[in-house]
Amino acid sequence: MADFYDDQHEDIEYKLTDEDGSNDLMHEEAEKVKTESPEEPVIKKIDKRKWVVFIAGGALLLLIVLKLMTMFFSSSTQAQKPLKQARVVVDIQKPEQSVLPTVPVQSISPQAPSIADNATTDNAMTDKMTQLQQQNTQLTELLRQQAADNRERSVSLEQKIAGLESTLSDLQNTISDLSDQVKHNKSLQDALLTYQKNSQAAKNSRLRQIKQYFVQAVIPGRAWLHAADGTTMTVAVGDDIPGYGKVASIDAYSGAIMTNSGRQINYGLDS
Repeated sequence: MADFYDDQHEDIEYKLTDEDGSNDLMHEEAEKVKTESPEEPVIKKIDKRKWVVFIAGGALLLLIVLKLMTMFFSSSTQAQKPLKQARVVVDIQKPEQSVLPTVPVQSISPQAPSIADNATTDNAMTDKMTQLQQQNTQLTELLRQQAADNRERSVSLEQKIAGLESTLSDLQNTISDLSDQVKHNKSLQDALLTYQKNSQAAKNSRLRQIKQYFVQAVIPGRAWLHAADGTTMTVAVGDDIPGYGKVASIDAYSGAIMTNSGRQINYGLDS
């Protein structure tokens, strides 16, 4: 700070002395006065007083200017102070560095990427984006195809399920029809059994009501029959016997009479 102040002071004093030239002019005028009027000591004293006053005023003005400049440059010198201190430290340590081996320190400064590098990077990024877009398109197409296949499978499964449901419904209807048919057949069978029972009972009742005949005597072509109630009748081939039907044949040797109903009349018994 003191060095800077001295430098500024010398510069300002030099400028004042050079630009104004007041000191030189004063000396020249004094020399002229001395040479022109060496006989006038009173005038010389007056001129010296003027010069003293002038110099004192100039010095005062110079001090004021220096004070203002010091205040003005104080802020800038504070910012430059660390740099000067570092420079002083370096200058002081220079003699010691000659003894120690110096190791070159390579400062790594960030280099701005060149236009070619930027272009290469842009091309690589563009290629990467293109590949990603292609992969995305392929994946989208694959997903779309899989979705279409899944829809087709779903439709096919729905159709098969609908077919199975229809078949199951048909089977249920068939089973229901068979069950109804079985029930109907059972009812028919029951009705038939009932009819057969009733028919057999009616037949047995009719048989019980028919007269039973027995052979009493036989000659070729004719036979005499008698009933349990004592009635008799004579029959020949072709005659009708109540409850037996028509006479089909008469066997004179065995005494058996065959009717067209299949019933046979023998001696003493009606088979």
